[in-house]
Amino acid sequence: MKPWWVIGLLGLMIAGTSGETEEWAGMGGSSGSIGKGSSAQEAPLDTKSGDAKDPSSAGHPVNMDLARELMERSHDYMAGEEPTAEALARMASDPDRQDYGKVIEAFNRSRLHKTLLSYQTVSTSTNPRSVLVATREGTYYLLFLQKNYRYGGIWLVTKYSEASLPADGQGLYPLYRTLSWEEAPDAVQNWAKPLQAEGSWKQEWTTSEGKTYLLLTTTSSATDSIELAGLQVHAGELYVQYQTFVYSEAETDLIQPYALVEVDFADPFSVTFTETYSTLR
Repeated sequence: MKPWWVIGLLGLMIAGTSGETEEWAGMGGSSGSIGKGSSAQEAPLDTKSGDAKDPSSAGHPVNMDLARELMERSHDYMAGEEPTAEALARMASDPDRQDYGKVIEAFNRSRLHKTLLSYQTVSTSTNPRSVLVATREGTYYLLFLQKNYRYGGIWLVTKYSEASLPADGQGLYPLYRTLSWEEAPDAVQNWAKPLQAEGSWKQEWTTSEGKTYLLLTTTSSATDSIELAGLQVHAGELYVQYQTFVYSEAETDLIQPYALVEVDFADPFSVTFTETYSTLR
């Protein structure tokens, strides 16, 4: 018998209102929320909506990695931003254009017109970068972003694809999400901060109040970065894929010194960490 999340997401249909955003409790922050300029795998949007609801009320969590795999099989892409030379020159003077999270927000306001929930980096490269975006309406978008250094390092959405979950509304929130220190429970902070302070590559996990928490850290070098590449649950075990990078000092907007991840899964039998990509060697 297939796991429930496989059954639910095999029904993804290629498809494609208000450009609002909602904030999920315990999500986002310096580990990569939209609007804060960090290199993130998955994060919520930074803006609160007046009628935001607890996403857990929507049903079971969605396996975002499976959603990404299904969407990447489609080659039915729509054109993204196509600015003129004059528009590019104006964008070069806009600091928000150097924050790809804010670029996603702006693209939603102008083109998608959805209530954004979260985004997840799903590419093995950071430029170009592909990002899976989830919405409250149940629509998912795979956005492709390119950093244009000719115009001051601005981000542009070059193309995108769209898919929708079945109309039963099951599962409108991800299985896992990144946290900042401030958003993590006190017990998790007390566990994680000493490990991060050691300044070495680490992959650790713990459980607290019915959830599993993952910590992936880099060295004390200001140019080391780590990104979560994927997470799956199978037979009571968690499988975590991550990527490690070394950037130049000029690429501070891409650097992520740690990833603190909250997984909506209690008491796994084991957690297996696998490095799937690295620029360290």
